[in-house]
Amino acid sequence: MGDTYGENPRSFGIASFSSWLDFNLLCRALDPTESEATLWHKIIDRKSHLVLFYQIDHQSIKPKLSRCVRLTKDQIHGVREVLKPTVYLHDYEQPSSFVESIFGRNHVSSLDELTEILKVVVCLDLSHLGGTNNVDLSVSA
Repeated sequence: MGDTYGENPRSFGIASFSSWLDFNLLCRALDPTESEATLWHKIIDRKSHLVLFYQIDHQSIKPKLSRCVRLTKDQIHGVREVLKPTVYLHDYEQPSSFVESIFGRNHVSSLDELTEILKVVVCLDLSHLGGTNNVDLSVSA
């Protein structure tokens, strides 16, 4: 079984491919609805019990991961399942105190709390990170 991308051009909804792939043809093949660029992208890996929300600074010369919130399944005292977020800013993992300073604990308990942490992370000014890799929420949020 081979890679399906090259096998059937019609699977992308394009009647025929020219011998020259240009930007417009590529965009129509990958995104026929011409949707707007999303603020957050996500990866859901049910096998690994992992959900990842991320933003990529795609307009820089070298694309880089600017903001990322990784949610992993964990247990409290071996009884209750919780989702623990880990925050990354410019590829640097933030300490667990980052999440604790928002909720008073190191996990999220609702979709509203997940939305809140994504809002906090998206509003952070990352330009001052410079030599220090940790963000002080008392100044930034």
